[in-house]
Amino acid sequence: MNITEGVGWIATALVILTGVPQSLLMLRSRKIDGISVHTFAIYTASGVAWVAYGLLKKDLAIDITNLFVIVNGSAIMLIYLYRRKHRSRDSIEVNH
Repeated sequence: MNITEGVGWIATALVILTGVPQSLLMLRSRKIDGISVHTFAIYTASGVAWVAYGLLKKDLAIDITNLFVIVNGSAIMLIYLYRRKHRSRDSIEVNH
C-alpha cells in the first residue's frame, strides 16, 4: 500500500466514524427534531455520484466510503420519515 492509498483508507475510516453517531442517536433517542431530511437526501445522492466516480477510477476506498454514505444517509432518511409519520398519527390519536 502506498501513501496515497493509506490516506484514502484513513479518510474512509473517518467518514464512517462521523456518520455512525447520528444514526445511533436517532435509534436510541427516538428524536428527529433538528434533522434535515433534505440534507440527508443530498448526502445520499452525493454518495451515489462518488460511487460512480470510484468505479470509473477503480478506487476501492472511494467506493467503500460512499457505499457507507448511501446506506447511512438512506437509513437516517427512513428513520426520520417513519418517526415523523408515527409522531403525527400518535398526536391525532391523543387529541381524540
